[in-house]
Amino acid sequence: MLDEPTPCLLPSSTVHGLEWSKEANALERQELISDEDLAESFERLLRVAEKLHGTGPYADAGPIPHRKFDLSQWGTYRGRYEHPLLPVAQFIARLNDAETDCGTTACACGWAMTDPWFNERGLTIRTYDRNIVGVIAPGADLREPSWLTIAKFFHISDKRAEELFQPEAYDPNEATPTMVGNRILTFLMSARFDPVRKIALPPLAKPPS
Repeated sequence: MLDEPTPCLLPSSTVHGLEWSKEANALERQELISDEDLAESFERLLRVAEKLHGTGPYADAGPIPHRKFDLSQWGTYRGRYEHPLLPVAQFIARLNDAETDCGTTACACGWAMTDPWFNERGLTIRTYDRNIVGVIAPGADLREPSWLTIAKFFHISDKRAEELFQPEAYDPNEATPTMVGNRILTFLMSARFDPVRKIALPPLAKPPS
């Protein structure tokens, strides 16, 4: 067990005016997390960052295009507020089709939910009339907000989940796959993960020119 998980090493105590660190870090210092869960947290978060950056197992696919990334939506097709009855399989196929620009987008967790690696671990898309409305994960209570489900799946506090994945935590012009992936990697570089970090982390990605 860890006695004192170390806070995330970010440049300041606020992220674009969103005060998160005191409350979030206090929660994480109180959190009793096993080495097994901490290792699982590290692996899952790293996988999201690699998917966003197109590194590791996703090197062949390349980074997620900015035009197919929208932190404000789990997943959508042809615009933010327009939700035709699109089967989930077709949504995933169009999202992963790098050759077309069909208005299909997803947030960081939405992209993870389309990944078979995450599906095998129980993280899947939650739909209503075939619209992407949230997330399903092992042990999830469908009555609770999806962000609590995300926090539990990644073994982080709800405030940490907001800091990593919520659009309000970013400058509107910086909520790109590169920016979100870099913030996840910065968190994984913190001393909190020292007991389970057995591989070298990839460098922070440079924004596309």
